[in-house]
Amino acid sequence: MNEIRSYSGYFTFVGISDEQKDLIAFAFEEKFFEIDISARTLEFEAVGRDEARLVLNLFKQVATVVKDAAGELRCEIDDESTDPHFEFFTIKGGELLMQLGHIVREDVVTKWDFGG
Repeated sequence: MNEIRSYSGYFTFVGISDEQKDLIAFAFEEKFFEIDISARTLEFEAVGRDEARLVLNLFKQVATVVKDAAGELRCEIDDESTDPHFEFFTIKGGELLMQLGHIVREDVVTKWDFGG
């Protein structure tokens, strides 16, 4: 299957030490992903095949460090089906939690009048 995953995430949290921040940054750097991280925020974007789910394993590590965070990591999955589907990840209680999502289209197609 030719599956492409597009990740986009932004988290805010209470604050982490410089050591914790460096630990997170090193984990992502070691796997060749770039992040923008500070003591209170983490921003991440990546597109490509992620068959081994490396991104999720990295964010599981993040969850154990920051414990709780506002925001989410969004993953759009394009697997050549009719519509893309999604996974949404949050960080609560030191765990990475997932919700599934998909686009629902109505069966009715109407002609759009642009008024011109």
